[in-house]
Amino acid sequence: MHFLEEISHIFDIVSKEKEIDFIVSLEETDEEVWFSPSKLERIMYNLLSNAFKYTQPGDYVKLSAKLLKKDSENFIEISVKDSGRGIPKEMKDKIFDSYFQVEKKRIIEKASDWGYLSRSH
Repeated sequence: MHFLEEISHIFDIVSKEKEIDFIVSLEETDEEVWFSPSKLERIMYNLLSNAFKYTQPGDYVKLSAKLLKKDSENFIEISVKDSGRGIPKEMKDKIFDSYFQVEKKRIIEKASDWGYLSRSH
C-alpha cells in the first residue's frame, strides 16, 4: 500500500488549501500485489482530483484500501469516498467513458463510494 500512500501525499497540500478533511486509511500488509504503476497513478490522480474538485470546504475526502484474497490470489480494493455532489446511480456505468461528465444540474446529496480495482462487482 506504500504506492497509494505516496500518491496520497500529493493531495495533502490540496486538502489544506481547500480546507477539506483528507482521511487516508490503508491496510498494512506485506503481501505482494501486481499492478501497473503508471495506470494506477493516473486512475488515482483522476479519482482524487475529482473528489477534491466537487467537495466543499469543511467536508471530507477519504481514500481507503484493503487486501482481498480470492482463489490464492491477492487483490486490492480501493475506495475513494467524498461528501461532494455525487453521481446518480443510472450514470455510474459511464464513469470510465472518455470525456463523460455528470450534468451540473443533477446533484445528489449523498457521498460517493467506489471500489475501483476489485474484480468482483
